[in-house]
Amino acid sequence: MKNFFNKNYEIILYLIFGILTTVVYFIARFLTLNLCKNALLAVAVAQILAILFAFITNKIWVFKKAEKAPLLIQFLKFVAARLFVFLLDF
Repeated sequence: MKNFFNKNYEIILYLIFGILTTVVYFIARFLTLNLCKNALLAVAVAQILAILFAFITNKIWVFKKAEKAPLLIQFLKFVAARLFVFLLDF
């Protein structure tokens, strides 16, 4: 079992934090919707918080390989990749 975890460390953590990102998204969406009663604002706030949460957790805990690009460039690439899902959600 330990060998399995060591071999699939990044995949397991990516799945765990992916689930947690979804939880962050739904909590933020429902809280924002209950506070302001604006569905589009709730989606925008939830997407932004989920993207930030996913980037930070992936950067700190999931992917241990050092990226050579500056942090801002990494973040912009990450946001660009998530932009399609953001637009679909609207």
